[in-house]
Amino acid sequence: MKKESPDLSFNEAYQLALRRVAMKSSHSQELISYLRRKGVPSAHIDAILKAFTEKKWIDDTSWIEQFIAKEKGRGRSNLQIRAKLASKQIRVGAFQEDNIEALERIINKKYPALLDKKSSKEAQKKAIISLLRRGFNLDEIKKIIYN
Repeated sequence: MKKESPDLSFNEAYQLALRRVAMKSSHSQELISYLRRKGVPSAHIDAILKAFTEKKWIDDTSWIEQFIAKEKGRGRSNLQIRAKLASKQIRVGAFQEDNIEALERIINKKYPALLDKKSSKEAQKKAIISLLRRGFNLDEIKKIIYN
């Protein structure tokens, strides 16, 4: 991590942040980390965040909703989504999204034999273990397979 650069003016820091937000939708925590890595002084970071939030260029709630929807679309479990957000140092209140939809999508796409009552116990066991590794709950898996 770079030390704060006293010779980096506010306008230069603002332009740096503006380019980042124009290229990629970001959570405020991601932008803070980016600006710190670039050596922007803390006072500038606070002012930039305030300005971007007022102009609605950064909306953390919307970003989190979009992130969760994108990850659910990729078949990620709530546990995996929480871990990914934690790795980005983003705290999220308890989101009670239902895992069932993502789980059904994965089973239909990757393990259609699970839904067939004639599939072998060994094949079912392997698929269930794989789904457990992805962070899905055993009760939810059984609910879909056996109902």
